[in-house]
Amino acid sequence: MTLSFIRETYPVKLIGQLIGMGYDVEQKVSGIYYMTGNLMFPVQIIVTGQMESDTHLSLKALSKQKKRGCKSRITCVKHFVN
Repeated sequence: MTLSFIRETYPVKLIGQLIGMGYDVEQKVSGIYYMTGNLMFPVQIIVTGQMESDTHLSLKALSKQKKRGCKSRITCVKHFVN
């Protein structure tokens, strides 16, 4: 099980607070940040606005942002399902 937070914009305050509490936050892939430290579950923070336009379309379908790879949420969902 992984705990995922999905945001359209980078959560500056949240990540600053997590780092201040002693957790490490590392970006492994464009728009996907992993939190490490003394955690019960793996945690990732997904920033849909930073994701590449042709990857992770299933996650982009959750976003309000249409200009980065999907003309609409329906386009993203159809691409994911087909």
